[in-house]
Amino acid sequence: MFLKFIFMTDNLHVGSRMKVLINNSNLSVKEISEKMGISPPNIYRLYERESVETKYLVKLSEIFEIPISYFFSDIDTRELESEIIGIKRKLELKEEEVISLKEKNEMLGKLLELKEAQLEKRVESNNFLASLFNVLDDPKYKDFGDNISVRLFTLAKDLLREGDVNAYMLVSKISNDREMVNLIELANKKMPRSI
Repeated sequence: MFLKFIFMTDNLHVGSRMKVLINNSNLSVKEISEKMGISPPNIYRLYERESVETKYLVKLSEIFEIPISYFFSDIDTRELESEIIGIKRKLELKEEEVISLKEKNEMLGKLLELKEAQLEKRVESNNFLASLFNVLDDPKYKDFGDNISVRLFTLAKDLLREGDVNAYMLVSKISNDREMVNLIELANKKMPRSI
């Protein structure tokens, strides 16, 4: 019986396909409307519609034990398949985009950690410079200041020869120079602490 309806409904819209199916069945419109949970006048209204709610199509396919695809023409089915393929491709692209964004987020997190570490080193360097300038500016520790100034000048000259004019690098080299650190620590111990 089902195959007969396929050929009869080839160029019909969904509502018309419903009408052909119901009119060629052994059930009355009243019986079908009761099984679908709607009134007979609503069934007749559905006959006129080019699109019908999926819940009604599912119910009819259950009543007549036919695939829901019966209600759609081959063109509709091909269009739906094409649309599904397009949607799947868009989904794949979005998934790739999510993966790319996750990777980018991880890289930015690592970059942030690196920048935070650099900032921390700069803060340490600034604190170190503040100690150094306190010693250099204090007349009580002129001898220490002169030694530190000479050492600082030598390090700066070395850096300039290397083509590095970055103050951070200068401070980093000074703070890694054990003799320089010892001089500053010794000078800081002799300096009175103010509250």
